[in-house]
Amino acid sequence: MTPRRAGVPLLALALLAGPVLAACGSGDAEESAADLLARARTTLDDTPSLHFVLASEGAPATGQREISGITWTEHDQRAAEDPGNLAYVLTTEHGASTVVIAGTAGDAELQTFAEAVSAQLAAGE
Repeated sequence: MTPRRAGVPLLALALLAGPVLAACGSGDAEESAADLLARARTTLDDTPSLHFVLASEGAPATGQREISGITWTEHDQRAAEDPGNLAYVLTTEHGASTVVIAGTAGDAELQTFAEAVSAQLAAGE
């Protein structure tokens, strides 16, 4: 796997290790989720290395969703007392990587972001 390809699964993880970018926005009301993802990818491609650790102890899978041809495992903990930034998590396997989308955004924002990530995965990026 080329360094650029290896960065794509990390891109989704990096974008969402804190609050979902769709939830905090880019400050530009006109910027689409796809544009935000592309801008973040460029930034991360220029970063020499990064490492994230996400933990969500006791967060069982609550279902599966298919988004743009990609099957995601859903972990919806929004009803929990204090789920933190991992209130809602989607995971999927892509090659040798696990792609994680996690955050506290609403359903529409999470769906938009997941569609953008899924489209890139489906395109082999």
